[in-house]
Amino acid sequence: MLDVTVQGTGRVAGRIDPDEIDRILAGGATLPAPFYTDPDLALLEDELIFRPSWQIVGIEPELRNSGDYLTTVIAGTGFSVPVLILRDEELNLRAYVNVRRRQGLGLEPLPLESWQGFIFVSIAPKTGLKEALGELPAVLEEEGYAFPFAAGNADDSFEYKRVVVESPCASNWKVLLENTVECYHCPTTHTHSFSALYKVDPEHYEHREFDRGAYHTTWYQDEFASRLGLGDRAEPDYRFNWLWPNMFMGGGRRARLRSGWSRLVPAGVHNCIHVSTRFAMPGAEANSLSAEVEEEYVEALRLTGQEDREVSARVQRGLRSGMYTYGYTLQESERNMRHVYKMVWDALSPAFRA
Repeated sequence: MLDVTVQGTGRVAGRIDPDEIDRILAGGATLPAPFYTDPDLALLEDELIFRPSWQIVGIEPELRNSGDYLTTVIAGTGFSVPVLILRDEELNLRAYVNVRRRQGLGLEPLPLESWQGFIFVSIAPKTGLKEALGELPAVLEEEGYAFPFAAGNADDSFEYKRVVVESPCASNWKVLLENTVECYHCPTTHTHSFSALYKVDPEHYEHREFDRGAYHTTWYQDEFASRLGLGDRAEPDYRFNWLWPNMFMGGGRRARLRSGWSRLVPAGVHNCIHVSTRFAMPGAEANSLSAEVEEEYVEALRLTGQEDREVSARVQRGLRSGMYTYGYTLQESERNMRHVYKMVWDALSPAFRA
């Protein structure tokens, strides 16, 4: 049984041998169970992963005019920071901790950077946004992503209204993340949901990791493509990108109707929240699917998310049982999961090597 010592939190939950974790991961195994169940490790993630990370909070077309603002929360297991983002009198974007201080002090500013119309904020960044994005910009450009919120692409006459859906999950955030970055489970878990819409066989479903993230691509099932009136296509119908540590961004044909992002937010060591933010695109109403097909599509994706959360909750129960140490991954179909393990351990391991 592995023990864990968490340096920097002031609490001890045993000991971890970093060389042993190196050996386990090098052999193609998963992270050991304490990485999903130990509260002190979750607090260490706050300090080494979530506080330093750049979190997407909005899009520039939401804040066109002086005085426009939006509010959100950036959170980890042991912290929750209310954030205010606004366009100031000089039309510059600013971010602040949305907590009133003593008279004369004003709101505490936070680091803010924009990229292609997306607004990011960090609580305590260790790098700039460019480094945090890694190869994501190159991946999106290669796949022909339209960058719909960037200057020159956004419609100045269109009101971009966000729709936010929060879906709680009874699992550690990494469990749901690992479920999301692989589709080996799709044929059996999502038989009548995602797999009814999209091809999930290895011939058509492609997934690869890149620096700071991973991507998936695939095609509509032939019967569904026929109902949509689609013939031969030069590009995949579905694109999905993950950016370290907790951001997802969709693409492909559906992004012409709706675009946005989602985040996995820790809500305790055994719980997380999948927060999805979507915007209808200009002209989407005229180009939308028939009501019947639209309802079928939306329901299939809703069911897919529900199934993923249910599966992840069952995995978490197994991790909490005390009967599991670590397991092994499949060489090809679960390679993205090994990429997640590496990034988690790269972030946390300095705390165990001092």
